[in-house]
Amino acid sequence: MKNKYFIVSLFALSLFSFKSVLAQSEPTSTPLPLPSQADTTITDDIVKIRQAVQQKVQEKLQSITGSKETKKGWIGSVTNIQDTRLTISFQSQDRTINVDPEATIIDDKRKKITLDKIKVGQNIIAMGELTQDGSLDTKRIIFYDPESLTRKNIVVGKIADISKSSPIIVLIPTNNKNLQYQVKTDSNTSVASADGSKVDIKTLEAGQRIIAILKQDAKNPNSYSAIKFITTATETPSPTPSTKAE
Repeated sequence: MKNKYFIVSLFALSLFSFKSVLAQSEPTSTPLPLPSQADTTITDDIVKIRQAVQQKVQEKLQSITGSKETKKGWIGSVTNIQDTRLTISFQSQDRTINVDPEATIIDDKRKKITLDKIKVGQNIIAMGELTQDGSLDTKRIIFYDPESLTRKNIVVGKIADISKSSPIIVLIPTNNKNLQYQVKTDSNTSVASADGSKVDIKTLEAGQRIIAILKQDAKNPNSYSAIKFITTATETPSPTPSTKAE
């Protein structure tokens, strides 16, 4: 009887020891801590900051690389009018103009007028920004009389320098940064703003964009005298090339 009791006790003890070893040998898994709400908020803020910085960089790059190339100024005679869309022709080339509803339009008497006053055959200078389809989104339109500009040049550009010792203004055309016009001014030179109002010539300054109506010296083709300057706001697109009126 004692032997049986001893054997049963020994078997129970062995079984308990085996379960203990087995429990120790089985791998235990420790649950990973879940991200806190604070950690999630910080991550979202970092993503938003990165997106905002990327957007600002893209906008800056676009303003640097694209703005100067799209600013244009066209001259020509109106050949077709369809609502706010005009077609002008200059030297047998047709171009399309989209007139902004709030565009400033100045007639040949320096008065501000509305779009409906423009008629087929009218000669205009259109200033605006070039679109992807090749048309011009126009912010300013100025009438001009080609008869009064015979043998005269219309130059669109930027004032590079104004002499303090002589009545000379150095003008660089928009379409050719390597070219300079030495322009003489006198008491007959008039200056007007884009809206047609009179401007004191003394207010002109270097870096300012202007439209210059010049008369070429018959004896010296490199010398010009200024008949009229038209100033343009610095934030508006400026016109291109200097062109000779016919």
